[in-house]
Amino acid sequence: MEEKFPAGESLDVGTATGRYLLAAHSYGLDAWGIDINPAAIDFTQKKLRDQGLFPNRAILADVHSLPLVENRFSLITCMMGTIHHCTSMDLAVSEMARVLAGDGGGGTDPVDGVTWDGDAGDGLWNAAANWSGDAL
Repeated sequence: MEEKFPAGESLDVGTATGRYLLAAHSYGLDAWGIDINPAAIDFTQKKLRDQGLFPNRAILADVHSLPLVENRFSLITCMMGTIHHCTSMDLAVSEMARVLAGDGGGGTDPVDGVTWDGDAGDGLWNAAANWSGDAL
């Protein structure tokens, strides 16, 4: 399965508990996550620290103004309906496209897709399997 994943860095937008960040890491991606909620970032940083990973991979940030360099990530995920919480869909998608590498791809969960009871790896796999290499 791993051969379908783009190599390099991934970004999980709205990382919350770090579920998809950790799933991306388990597939060998250099995984990062952002969330606008300080409690979510604290939780995820603790989880990363407890697993011997770098807690600074979870960043307090707003998708509408990402503090990240352009063309950086080969995969961007925005799961669990996070995209519907954006105050400006156009700006959020524009920012994700800005930090997405030219040959990168992205994925969101479908309306009937992954639930909190589902497997994060399967959700990430679905995003990667649907990855076309086209920018958002």
